[in-house]
Amino acid sequence: MEWFDGEMFPPADIQKIAGLQKYPEEAAMLIGTEGALLLQHQSGPLLYPHEKFKDHPRLKLPTRNHYHHFVDACLGGPMTESHFQQTGPMAEAILLGTVAIRVPGTVLC
Repeated sequence: MEWFDGEMFPPADIQKIAGLQKYPEEAAMLIGTEGALLLQHQSGPLLYPHEKFKDHPRLKLPTRNHYHHFVDACLGGPMTESHFQQTGPMAEAILLGTVAIRVPGTVLC
């Protein structure tokens, strides 16, 4: 895995996969064997190369009020989509990546 954060954008050859004129300031890109998924913050996921995935169906998720969903979960209703069992380990990975950027060349255990 390669981690780019803050002002450290992915290299130009990786950015070209998405075919964007300017890489978004806040985004995540996952690169696979068939293409890439770009997830801009405050936007839905985009698959690249666009031409290859233009007919790929997108999931239609029901709209819901984030705050009501959280309160419902607190009151014993269904878990939120980003419950702690899922987001706790993810937050640990994100924080480790952030530390690794700030201490290059250091092995983190």
